Amino acid sequence: MRQTPLHIIDSHSHIHMDVFSRNRKEILERAREKGVATMLLVGLSPDDSRVAIFMAMENKELFAAVGIHPIDSDTYETSDVLAMADFAKNNKVIAIGETGIDLHRNPHTFEKQKEMFRAHIKLARTVKLPLIIHDREAHESVISLLDKEDGWSVGGVIHCFSGDLDMALYAIQKGFFISVPGSITYKGATAMREIIKGIPLTSLLIETDAPFLSPEPYRGKKNEPAFIIETLKMLATIKEVSLDEMAAVTTQNFERLFFKGTPLGKILSNTNKKDNA
Repeated sequence: MRQTPLHIIDSHSHIHMDVFSRNRKEILERAREKGVATMLLVGLSPDDSRVAIFMAMENKELFAAVGIHPIDSDTYETSDVLAMADFAKNNKVIAIGETGIDLHRNPHTFEKQKEMFRAHIKLARTVKLPLIIHDREAHESVISLLDKEDGWSVGGVIHCFSGDLDMALYAIQKGFFISVPGSITYKGATAMREIIKGIPLTSLLIETDAPFLSPEPYRGKKNEPAFIIETLKMLATIKEVSLDEMAAVTTQNFERLFFKGTPLGKILSNTNKKDNA
């Protein structure tokens, strides 16, 4: 029986954030039963980020990231991004994002997406927090912008990684982490599993991307943190290590990225203080 606690990036859409808010007790209990000890709620808009912070303040094991998703770039301005510096004063906010470029759903807003991405990098540098990067069909553009803006210097993770091994190794060389979702369990994910074989253990994180990409055998259902154990099992199989070792390594990576290596046990013992609004 796996004893090592699990720590994950738990991305939520607006819709799922509402569901999570209503059913938080049940969802968190199912996650705890599976050994999930820490979850990072990723904001997709200013309002979404506020909800993530509120829920993080109400639940010791939850943390928040604040940002504006690239598919909504035309709805907001760069000033809206920079204004979230006030959010980052809260001690439960540990990252900036989700930010990046999405050329699958909104290619017509490409230029605005780049502006917003630059603003997030500026915000991350100002508040000294790492980035959570969204990259969908925009690999070269994401890498190019991170190069030009020195976005690598703030640290971060490329979530739901979909690039090739060269891209992964370049990001890792620059100090970033690679996060993989439940889709690595799918029958058709052979190519991604091969890519993961070439990624160092010390650079891997796992995530839900809830409510999407539920791992097998939950594919087709709304994703939630309790399901992450299936992603962990597949990752352990790919990397040919034990489940305990995989959980321990991803936990250490989570600590290195978001807490400068401070053990999460120590972090969690100090996060029930509600002295920040």
